[in-house]
Amino acid sequence: MVTKEEMDSMVFEETPTSRPAYMVNDDDMAFFDEDAKNLPNEVDVVINEYCARNGFKRTNSVIADSCHTNEKTFREYLNGRRPITRQFLYKLVVGLSLTLEEANELFDMCGGELTDACREDYIVKRAIRDNDEIDAFIENFNKYVPDSSKIK
Repeated sequence: MVTKEEMDSMVFEETPTSRPAYMVNDDDMAFFDEDAKNLPNEVDVVINEYCARNGFKRTNSVIADSCHTNEKTFREYLNGRRPITRQFLYKLVVGLSLTLEEANELFDMCGGELTDACREDYIVKRAIRDNDEIDAFIENFNKYVPDSSKIK
Protein backbone atom coordinates (compact mmCIF):
# COMPACT_ATOMS: atom_id res chain seq x y z
CA MET A 1 0.00 0.00 0.00
CA VAL A 2 1.38 3.40 -0.92
CA THR A 3 2.00 5.99 1.76
CA LYS A 4 1.46 9.74 1.79
CA GLU A 5 5.21 10.36 1.97
CA GLU A 6 5.80 8.10 -1.02
CA MET A 7 3.08 9.76 -3.09
CA ASP A 8 4.33 13.24 -2.14
CA SER A 9 7.85 12.34 -3.29
CA MET A 10 6.76 11.06 -6.72
CA VAL A 11 6.40 13.12 -9.90
CA PHE A 12 3.74 11.78 -12.24
CA GLU A 13 3.77 12.76 -15.88
CA GLU A 14 0.60 11.06 -17.10
CA THR A 15 -3.00 10.44 -16.22
CA PRO A 16 -4.95 7.48 -17.60
CA THR A 17 -6.50 9.79 -20.19
CA SER A 18 -3.43 11.90 -21.02
CA ARG A 19 -1.55 9.27 -22.96
CA PRO A 20 -0.58 10.60 -26.36
CA ALA A 21 -3.05 10.16 -29.16
CA TYR A 22 -1.84 9.83 -32.71
CA MET A 23 -3.60 9.95 -36.02
CA VAL A 24 -3.74 6.48 -37.50
CA ASN A 25 -4.93 5.05 -40.76
CA ASP A 26 -7.84 2.62 -40.98
CA ASP A 27 -5.56 -0.44 -40.95
CA ASP A 28 -3.85 0.72 -37.76
CA MET A 29 -7.19 1.52 -36.17
CA ALA A 30 -8.38 -2.01 -36.91
CA PHE A 31 -5.57 -3.28 -34.67
CA PHE A 32 -6.83 -1.20 -31.72
CA ASP A 33 -10.44 -2.16 -32.41
CA GLU A 34 -9.42 -5.82 -32.39
CA ASP A 35 -7.81 -5.44 -28.95
CA ALA A 36 -10.97 -3.79 -27.60
CA LYS A 37 -13.07 -6.59 -29.04
CA ASN A 38 -10.80 -9.33 -27.67
CA LEU A 39 -10.33 -7.84 -24.20
CA PRO A 40 -13.56 -9.29 -22.70
CA ASN A 41 -12.48 -12.76 -23.90
CA GLU A 42 -9.05 -12.31 -22.32
CA VAL A 43 -10.66 -11.18 -19.06
CA ASP A 44 -12.85 -14.29 -19.18
CA VAL A 45 -9.76 -16.50 -19.62
CA VAL A 46 -8.05 -14.81 -16.67
CA ILE A 47 -11.12 -15.34 -14.48
CA ASN A 48 -11.33 -19.02 -15.42
CA GLU A 49 -7.62 -19.48 -14.63
CA TYR A 50 -8.09 -17.70 -11.30
CA CYS A 51 -10.97 -20.00 -10.37
CA ALA A 52 -9.05 -23.12 -11.40
CA ARG A 53 -5.95 -21.98 -9.50
CA ASN A 54 -7.99 -21.37 -6.34
CA GLY A 55 -10.14 -24.47 -6.66
CA PHE A 56 -13.62 -23.02 -6.71
CA LYS A 57 -16.51 -22.97 -9.11
CA ARG A 58 -16.84 -19.81 -11.11
CA THR A 59 -19.88 -17.66 -10.48
CA ASN A 60 -20.17 -14.09 -11.70
CA SER A 61 -21.50 -12.95 -8.33
CA VAL A 62 -18.44 -14.26 -6.46
CA ILE A 63 -15.99 -12.78 -8.96
CA ALA A 64 -17.87 -9.46 -9.10
CA ASP A 65 -17.84 -9.28 -5.30
CA SER A 66 -14.10 -10.09 -5.23
CA CYS A 67 -13.55 -7.13 -7.55
CA HIS A 68 -15.92 -4.80 -5.72
CA THR A 69 -18.13 -4.53 -8.82
CA ASN A 70 -21.87 -4.85 -9.23
CA GLU A 71 -22.75 -8.24 -10.76
CA LYS A 72 -24.90 -6.73 -13.52
CA THR A 73 -22.13 -4.31 -14.47
CA PHE A 74 -19.61 -7.15 -14.34
CA ARG A 75 -21.68 -9.21 -16.81
CA GLU A 76 -21.98 -6.18 -19.11
CA TYR A 77 -18.17 -5.89 -19.22
CA LEU A 78 -17.79 -9.57 -20.04
CA ASN A 79 -20.47 -9.71 -22.74
CA GLY A 80 -19.20 -6.57 -24.47
CA ARG A 81 -22.21 -4.36 -23.71
CA ARG A 82 -19.97 -2.03 -21.71
CA PRO A 83 -16.42 -1.20 -22.81
CA ILE A 84 -13.77 -2.40 -20.40
CA THR A 85 -12.03 0.52 -18.73
CA ARG A 86 -8.74 0.82 -16.92
CA GLN A 87 -10.66 1.46 -13.69
CA PHE A 88 -12.49 -1.86 -14.09
CA LEU A 89 -9.16 -3.57 -14.76
CA TYR A 90 -7.65 -1.88 -11.68
CA LYS A 91 -10.30 -3.51 -9.50
CA LEU A 92 -10.12 -6.82 -11.36
CA VAL A 93 -6.37 -7.31 -11.11
CA VAL A 94 -6.24 -6.35 -7.43
CA GLY A 95 -9.43 -8.25 -6.54
CA LEU A 96 -8.15 -11.44 -8.20
CA SER A 97 -4.62 -10.98 -6.84
CA LEU A 98 -3.05 -11.20 -10.29
CA THR A 99 0.67 -10.87 -10.80
CA LEU A 100 2.04 -7.77 -12.50
CA GLU A 101 2.77 -9.82 -15.62
CA GLU A 102 -0.81 -11.16 -15.75
CA ALA A 103 -2.18 -7.66 -15.16
CA ASN A 104 -0.03 -6.11 -17.88
CA GLU A 105 -1.29 -8.62 -20.43
CA LEU A 106 -4.75 -7.13 -19.90
CA PHE A 107 -3.63 -3.52 -19.62
CA ASP A 108 -1.65 -3.84 -22.83
CA MET A 109 -5.01 -4.32 -24.58
CA CYS A 110 -6.49 -1.30 -22.78
CA GLY A 111 -4.22 1.66 -23.40
CA GLY A 112 -0.87 0.18 -22.45
CA GLU A 113 0.85 -1.57 -19.59
CA LEU A 114 0.91 -0.15 -16.07
CA THR A 115 3.53 2.57 -15.71
CA ASP A 116 5.19 4.45 -12.86
CA ALA A 117 4.64 7.70 -14.77
CA CYS A 118 0.88 7.55 -14.06
CA ARG A 119 -0.32 8.06 -10.48
CA GLU A 120 -3.24 5.65 -10.84
CA ASP A 121 -1.12 2.94 -12.46
CA TYR A 122 1.58 3.33 -9.83
CA ILE A 123 -0.90 2.81 -7.00
CA VAL A 124 -2.20 -0.34 -8.70
CA LYS A 125 1.33 -1.67 -9.23
CA ARG A 126 2.04 -1.20 -5.53
CA ALA A 127 -1.25 -2.88 -4.57
CA ILE A 128 -0.32 -5.86 -6.75
CA ARG A 129 3.18 -6.03 -5.29
CA ASP A 130 1.89 -5.73 -1.71
CA ASN A 131 -1.07 -8.08 -2.34
CA ASP A 132 -3.54 -5.51 -0.97
CA GLU A 133 -7.13 -6.52 -0.23
CA ILE A 134 -9.66 -4.95 -2.59
CA ASP A 135 -11.40 -2.71 -0.03
CA ALA A 136 -8.09 -1.38 1.35
CA PHE A 137 -6.86 -0.81 -2.21
CA ILE A 138 -9.95 1.19 -3.20
CA GLU A 139 -9.77 3.33 -0.05
CA ASN A 140 -6.04 3.97 -0.59
CA PHE A 141 -6.48 4.60 -4.32
CA ASN A 142 -9.25 7.15 -3.76
CA LYS A 143 -7.13 8.95 -1.17
CA TYR A 144 -4.39 9.81 -3.68
CA VAL A 145 -6.11 10.37 -7.03
CA PRO A 146 -8.10 13.35 -8.36
CA ASP A 147 -11.86 13.24 -7.99
CA SER A 148 -12.30 12.39 -11.68
CA SER A 149 -10.31 9.16 -11.23
CA LYS A 150 -11.87 7.86 -8.03
CA ILE A 151 -13.16 4.28 -7.99
CA LYS A 152 -16.71 3.61 -6.88
